Amino acid sequence: MPGLLAGVCLGAVALGAARWGAGPVPALVFAGLLAPTIGACLGAAGPGVPKLWASFRMGLAALVILGCWTLVPGVDPVGVVLAWSGLMFLGSGIAALLHGRWSMDQRSLGAALFFLGALLSALPGGAGRLPGGAFDPATTACLLDLSPATLMVESAGLDWLRHPAVYGPAGGDALGPDLRGPWGALAGGVLALVGYALTQLGWRLRRAPKHHVHP
Repeated sequence: MPGLLAGVCLGAVALGAARWGAGPVPALVFAGLLAPTIGACLGAAGPGVPKLWASFRMGLAALVILGCWTLVPGVDPVGVVLAWSGLMFLGSGIAALLHGRWSMDQRSLGAALFFLGALLSALPGGAGRLPGGAFDPATTACLLDLSPATLMVESAGLDWLRHPAVYGPAGGDALGPDLRGPWGALAGGVLALVGYALTQLGWRLRRAPKHHVHP
């Protein structure tokens, strides 16, 4: 039951971060990195998985996350659930489309998605700590838009661009509204619809009959 287990773990991380003064950002970033990995397990499992039971488990996970984040002040719990669901379904869609077309099992794909998300999350601010300095503002804005951490934190109603881990190293003072605006709570919902459609497409392609050409 990876979805429900993930919900319990993320809820515990959320409450722990708030309880010990770390704030909600570390838990949100961790949730954004873990969600595509959970989705990869669902997408790679294929259409043979009972869809009602799978949906029920993911619904329980979402309720656990929602319930825990309502206890964290200053955070929009609905935005958190939508963003987490969007990233989860994105991972599911990627796994469903790649199944049978790439020699990688679901665990390896899940790990690859986790590290890709970590890289995309670290690049905007991490580049500023390198000898070459930060990227140009347009590139930084694009990287922030691609970062799962950005989606999670901004969907929760927090200002990710002004966070100390991002603002100084990424050159946040140069990123005006003409380059990018914050993600809203609905961004995760749109991503969830896209990811769900990709998952269904991947499963449909997997069920399609394969035509063999005989010599």
